[in-house]
Amino acid sequence: MRRTGGVWREHASARWRGFSRSQAKRRQGRKGSKTARPSDPDLRIKRASVQRYRLRAELYDERVIAVPLSWFPKLYKAKPERRQEWILNEAGDGIVWKRLGLSITAPQLLSMGGK
Repeated sequence: MRRTGGVWREHASARWRGFSRSQAKRRQGRKGSKTARPSDPDLRIKRASVQRYRLRAELYDERVIAVPLSWFPKLYKAKPERRQEWILNEAGDGIVWKRLGLSITAPQLLSMGGK
């Protein structure tokens, strides 16, 4: 268990949902616990945009996730034209850059602490 930036990394996603650390530990060990699943309809991406310094994704449940591009070195180092060459994956829960060989899903963005 590592502590970085005041957040316990193993439990960051559970704490984001409002659980205490002990509740998060209990939930983490359960099989079939309710966690972010790619098939979850609320985690499908409605719109996405790659701006100069951040990646922004709007979900169907009206949440907006914005994260810095520096969290994705391949995307950060790519030319602006290449950054714009993205498509949504088949499940609708992720963004794919085929030429960069990069795929980012909504559950990944949420677990990284996107706000």
